[in-house]
Amino acid sequence: MADYTLEVKDSFTVLGIGTELKSDYTDYAGINKEKADFWSAVKQDGRLDMLKAEATNDYIFVVNEAENN
Repeated sequence: MADYTLEVKDSFTVLGIGTELKSDYTDYAGINKEKADFWSAVKQDGRLDMLKAEATNDYIFVVNEAENN
């Protein structure tokens, strides 16, 4: 078992924008196109800038999750 320490930290808030990819999980070209289209859309319509305006730092994280595959 690994050594670890639990620490108490200040709370924080996580905000995000979600999307569901429609391509089959084996269609890598389709998935990449959907992801690129998503990023283009959130940059063009101002959603990314809106989240950045609320942020207390410049970090941007991306979460990918495959479900039921």
